[in-house]
Amino acid sequence: KASDLVCEANRRGETFFKPYELTSSLKKNLEAIEKDNNFIYNDRVPDFGTLERPGKASIAKVIQFQSPASNFLDLFTNLVPLPISHAMSNYNSKKDALVSEELEKLRNTTSSLNENLASNNLPTAIEDTGSNAVPDSIKEKSQGIREQGGIQSLEDKLY
Repeated sequence: KASDLVCEANRRGETFFKPYELTSSLKKNLEAIEKDNNFIYNDRVPDFGTLERPGKASIAKVIQFQSPASNFLDLFTNLVPLPISHAMSNYNSKKDALVSEELEKLRNTTSSLNENLASNNLPTAIEDTGSNAVPDSIKEKSQGIREQGGIQSLEDKLY
């Protein structure tokens, strides 16, 4: 059968390749194989017409498709597009800057208030007399504040 195919290739392909080189190479290989078989193996070579066709080979195992498992976790659910991620980081940085600015204002105001209280000797100056009357020391301090401009001057010191 192989020799028939080689002869047919020689007839059809003379213009495309050198069929005689191929034929001589194939004949040499056939002679070497027949010599080895006759000398070493002594196997009977079956006729081409009596050979069985090879069966189908199982290349891959068929598995049934199952719907996604109940514990399926989609890895892309938390994925955020890049422009949105940049916008979120810009927002967070601006928010942090505003919060720190307001905290700084609050610290400065608290410090100013503490300085003002300390300059007026408060709250240590408040005396608990146990009566409904205002102590004389507070009356004196109140008079001193009025002389310095009253409530308006205190508010100006705070702001």
